[in-house]
Amino acid sequence: MVTHEAAPTNQSTEASLPVIPKSEKLFEGDINDVVITVQQITGFEITPEWWENEVGNGGPTEDILKRFDTAFEKFVYSQMGIEDDEAADAAVEQVTPGEIIAEAETELAEFDARIDEIGDDTQAKPDFIDDLAVHLKEKYFVVDSDLQAWHQYTGYDEQYRIRNEERARTGKIQVVKAAGGDITAIASINVDPATGEAINGHDMRPEAQSHKDTEAVWRDYIAKTNPEERFVIYEGEKDQSETRDQAITERSDSGLLQLLARESRVPSEFVVSGDPSVEMTRVELEQRGFSPEDVRLYELIRHVSHDPTHESPDLNLELYGDAALVGIDGFTVLTGEQKQGLITQEGAVEQLRSEAVTLAKALNERLEQLGLPKFNISEAGDIVLGDDELEALNSAWDPRSEGLLADIQRAYLEIRDKHLFDQVMLARVEGKKPFIVYGGSHITALEPALEKLV
Repeated sequence: MVTHEAAPTNQSTEASLPVIPKSEKLFEGDINDVVITVQQITGFEITPEWWENEVGNGGPTEDILKRFDTAFEKFVYSQMGIEDDEAADAAVEQVTPGEIIAEAETELAEFDARIDEIGDDTQAKPDFIDDLAVHLKEKYFVVDSDLQAWHQYTGYDEQYRIRNEERARTGKIQVVKAAGGDITAIASINVDPATGEAINGHDMRPEAQSHKDTEAVWRDYIAKTNPEERFVIYEGEKDQSETRDQAITERSDSGLLQLLARESRVPSEFVVSGDPSVEMTRVELEQRGFSPEDVRLYELIRHVSHDPTHESPDLNLELYGDAALVGIDGFTVLTGEQKQGLITQEGAVEQLRSEAVTLAKALNERLEQLGLPKFNISEAGDIVLGDDELEALNSAWDPRSEGLLADIQRAYLEIRDKHLFDQVMLARVEGKKPFIVYGGSHITALEPALEKLV
């Protein structure tokens, strides 16, 4: 599994300095997209007024991006309270990987020159290399308990599967306490009331025992924390439901947690989503070697097949809507009012269905290459997927499977887990005691890393 490692830095460098990506390197054709991406990755937002005053729109694209990169770096440092001279000093003190390698090679060359003095001890060089690695690590890398804890994360391997199966057998939420009890993480669960078995997804039933158990843990958290220590991390999107039943029906355990936070008057700036933005996730996936086209295919298949038992009255329109959601060119997200308007326009709905057919034919070429079921298209222009085909597509992006879509899903889950972990770390830096409710698989995967926090 791929993990994130800290960039090599001199020990005198401020550990809090952020890594700010350069828009020039990320640019792929749209200035707005790359500027938004840099802000989302860095976590600092600019205003139109700032852009007008600090960057402007004059000159070639290359010049605009250079001005933005320079101005945005200064803006981030100012927001963090870092003076220009501190940032400059830190930049000067940054050590490149090449410099570290050069030092290692010099040390090894000097060792080889002395090897005759050491004699025939074949263990001497391996021991020297181990000692050299420790020396360079201590000299150049900022190593802290949080970084060491993250290295315990192994993703969705066999050990995760064992832990997850045990969690599912309990039929209850799992509460993970970490960092001496300062972190409370709840792995949610959805139990089929008819069979008593854990099933995929989040429980949308207000009467579910899992929600009552979550509320009990929350009451204990409120009783044991001071108001200024509280920090809530929820899964997914923001929710503003006014009642308990509505919050759970709309957003399951995420909606419930957000409602509990509001009722307990946790300041909104300390109630955050643990998920990275779609743009950030795509950048990460592409940096891991997945093409934008395959990432979109994965996103689309995930939407279409997320529930194999779901029966669509019109798969053409469903595919059109899913394509719009994942941002495929030419497909537009329609409001309820726009949908109603299209119904009254002669031929408008058929046009959407026809565009979906064109997309399905294009997708079928890639699906065939991957050995996956293709969309069936009838002579009347209806898109059809049988139960077995839907089940096969659903299984194709299961992280326990093999193949491209499963590879992307594993990477996607790991990116989300790392972002959630980073949110927890940021809260701890601010002296908070985070309370997290997330899908059980994420907390189960993160459990080894969380348990190593001190």
